[in-house]
Amino acid sequence: MFGLKSYSKYEAKASRSPKGMADHLVSAIGAVSYDGDYPEFYASAQADPGVTVVKTHDQPEDGGKAIYVVRNGLVATDSYRHYRIQIDEQHAPWPEIVNGGTPFNNWSLHLDAWNPLERPDTLLLTYEALVREPTAAHARIAEFLDVEPVAAWIDPWASMNAARPDFFRRGQAGVPDTLTGEEIEIFMARHGEWMRRLGYAP
Repeated sequence: MFGLKSYSKYEAKASRSPKGMADHLVSAIGAVSYDGDYPEFYASAQADPGVTVVKTHDQPEDGGKAIYVVRNGLVATDSYRHYRIQIDEQHAPWPEIVNGGTPFNNWSLHLDAWNPLERPDTLLLTYEALVREPTAAHARIAEFLDVEPVAAWIDPWASMNAARPDFFRRGQAGVPDTLTGEEIEIFMARHGEWMRRLGYAP
């Protein structure tokens, strides 16, 4: 939409496409590869006067400008559980993932590290707003990056889901009915504070 490439911290050209994914899908999820090692690429991106977009799931490396996309923690955690089971083919108990059995720690600790409600030069977007109110979300992105759209927004969800339903599985904003009351209680006991701060819970 803005004519910007979206790199991924995890996709050097020497690496393989994630999970054997077709090149057009890799590009669509923001995994355009870069030359050299990551520190060299990142330093070059910082020195570039233009806009370089780099996707990361890690904690912040510096005070650089960032767009932080947050999703209802229940949904995000359930989505990651399915990823672990279906894509990584690993055992993924709910309590383990809720408490931090992931490469990126748990949902609340990630939010603690970024603190997107108070971090300077940070645009906080919710996944729900991107799905339900894309025009308003796109306007906020354009203003934040000081860029203008160069093409109309075309939602790629249907074609991506058709191509890789195991990877692009659900794409909805609401909490899935498959979550049990016990699972929700386990999650809220650990993450209730951020759920309330972000308006996902009373």
